[in-house]
Amino acid sequence: MQKFTDQKFIEAVRILQATEGQKARSGKRRAPRQQIRVPVQIKFGVKDSKGAWITTELRDMSGRGVSLAVGEAMNVGSSLLLRLPAPAWEDADAPLICRVCYCRRDSAKVFLAGVEFVGRLDATPTSANSAAERERIQRSILG
Repeated sequence: MQKFTDQKFIEAVRILQATEGQKARSGKRRAPRQQIRVPVQIKFGVKDSKGAWITTELRDMSGRGVSLAVGEAMNVGSSLLLRLPAPAWEDADAPLICRVCYCRRDSAKVFLAGVEFVGRLDATPTSANSAAERERIQRSILG
């Protein structure tokens, strides 16, 4: 299985954003997608830091978000944390904050969920300002 580090993910997102206007889009998509299947971890909600990480599969990605294969239905508008695969020496504890745009049944046991990137959760806040910024982002997501 291919290792997909944060840096490679960032580079891929930048390339996709640069080509966004060059490819025809279908349906409601606002950005072109690139198929890539790698295991990722998600955690439902943003505030509950004690929740369990769930391993699921990333199906495709764009500069705006990803498609995930998950084992249960997810509410449109709900938030989750997305942790990408990374080697031990890279910072895997700063997950992406995402918002669910759609969720539909794909098979008896699998739902496909489209999530958009909202921001990145700072794993090690160094001041009251970073904690305040994290709270501001959480309020904007959760309403």
